[in-house]
Amino acid sequence: MRLVTGTLLPVFNHPLKLAGEIAMLDAISGAPLDVGLARAFLPHEFRRFGISPDESYARFREGLEQVELLLTTEHATHRGAFHAFADVTSLPRPTQKPRPPFYIAATQTPDTFEFAGRAGHALMVIPIGPLRGLLELYRRSWKEAGHPGDGDVMVAFHMFCHRDPRLARDIARKPFETYFRALGEAAGDWVTGPASKDYRDYDKAIAKMKGFTVESQVESGGAWIGTPAEITDNHRARQRNDRSVRARFAAGEFRRPRFHQSDELAAAVRRRGHAGICVSRSLGPNASKRSMAQRAQARSSASVRPQDFSSAGTPRRKAR
Repeated sequence: MRLVTGTLLPVFNHPLKLAGEIAMLDAISGAPLDVGLARAFLPHEFRRFGISPDESYARFREGLEQVELLLTTEHATHRGAFHAFADVTSLPRPTQKPRPPFYIAATQTPDTFEFAGRAGHALMVIPIGPLRGLLELYRRSWKEAGHPGDGDVMVAFHMFCHRDPRLARDIARKPFETYFRALGEAAGDWVTGPASKDYRDYDKAIAKMKGFTVESQVESGGAWIGTPAEITDNHRARQRNDRSVRARFAAGEFRRPRFHQSDELAAAVRRRGHAGICVSRSLGPNASKRSMAQRAQARSSASVRPQDFSSAGTPRRKAR
């Protein structure tokens, strides 16, 4: 099991703060840590922090460079456009050497895929549109920069499993629709407000997202909802097309016991020889304390938590 942050935002945080928190979590987590980082994407957050969305790229890349320097170098010095420090050793030092792996969050901006590949970072992707061309760009940039292998891609899918395919869709429909409705409301300023050069076509993406349905996303491959056999077949097809893509699944929370047929899905995975699926069980309201602890542990290892919308990738906490 690996613990993944999803995601940290250099655009709104000082690099000294992020470096110290990353290294501390790496030390106390008890599991290998992967660090997800993102540019942020909610317009109202930029307004509240008093930062222009047009600085998103510059702030993200400078912050990422500074965090990496602090994690890998003692007595580090860096003078950037937004933050500067001199002769600083960030403590504690990372447990993983030279630092925990970085996963760059990406959805549809080609520059992000190209940058991650060129810099040798892994990708954390949420599929809201076609990915093939963007992943090809990532791998081409990776190889042109001289990095070994093909890179590493983590894709977050919406997933719900039930032995009855109709019930799988019916049960998943309300939380699925709630998720995208909340996302559309949180990011709706891209449709009604001013555009930004750093967020090209986000108005179109958010408008398109408002029309997502369970059926349309199952058909496009953006959601894996169905029987254990259907989901493992989807995973097999994905692995056949791109073996470096890893799929991780967060636990759902539904108010009926064991609609999430994780035992059957796990058995199907073992029978069919698939790797890369993290199976978690959805628990009903009468779950035991031990089961609740297991659920919390499962969530801590998930790469995406649909309940937590912030510009980190994903309704968010209300501003105080």
